[in-house]
Amino acid sequence: MKWISYVALSLAVGCQSPGSRALDGDGPASLLPGTVIPTASLETRTQSAGWGQRSWLDQVDDIRRGARELAPEIVLIGDSITQNWAGAGRSVGGPGSTARKRWLDPLGPVLNAGIAGDRTQHVLWRLKEGMLAGCPAKFIVVMIGTNNLPEDSAEDIALGVEAILLELRVQLPEATVLLLGCPPRGTTRADPLREKSRALNSLLTGGDRGPKVRWLDVTPLLVDEEGENRGGRMASDGVHLSAAGYEVLGEVIRDAFFSKATDC
Repeated sequence: MKWISYVALSLAVGCQSPGSRALDGDGPASLLPGTVIPTASLETRTQSAGWGQRSWLDQVDDIRRGARELAPEIVLIGDSITQNWAGAGRSVGGPGSTARKRWLDPLGPVLNAGIAGDRTQHVLWRLKEGMLAGCPAKFIVVMIGTNNLPEDSAEDIALGVEAILLELRVQLPEATVLLLGCPPRGTTRADPLREKSRALNSLLTGGDRGPKVRWLDVTPLLVDEEGENRGGRMASDGVHLSAAGYEVLGEVIRDAFFSKATDC
């Protein structure tokens, strides 16, 4: 696909300062969408994000510290949907806490690297700024892109996701990565963001990423054939997961963890 070349360009210009898009310039960065350019988040809704009085950078610091001190076996990377797993080293809670304790914690130390509001470019910034430096994890779960949906095209979001996967291959080449699809957006099938999330997942389904990267579309786990909330697994806002949704997702991640040795 032609967008792989754009990802390669993104990595080639990765040394530029975070947030610099050079859209008016003549260099390679001027060709790139914002989804692949590492950028620090400007999120200021600290209370609604579940951080209390602490900042986005405080969350990054917590994750960086956890990568060193927890010696995690599993790393969960993403936005608020991932943050809601909660866990050791994070001063956050969420409806996924019980499911994490049931399905994931028994597998080994889990590092929750989800930050509310994050988009693909924010995860790239965190990775390039050493978020996982010294991390020994052998299994990484990535779910990202829902916060890009209102402003970016499905094609550009897919670029951002692929850039994250490539960066993980560089930093943790021995780790198995489970890429989870973007959860369905909106409360009905007719929601425009629901269609965009379907288009994004369609783009992410293809491609040969090698044996260390696995793909799972979570949409059928969360909504039925009619696009309706399956068993109350989606929250009422049409964005996040309920506790029931985390139970289903936790079991899927657990099964993928146990199958990684034979699949890879």
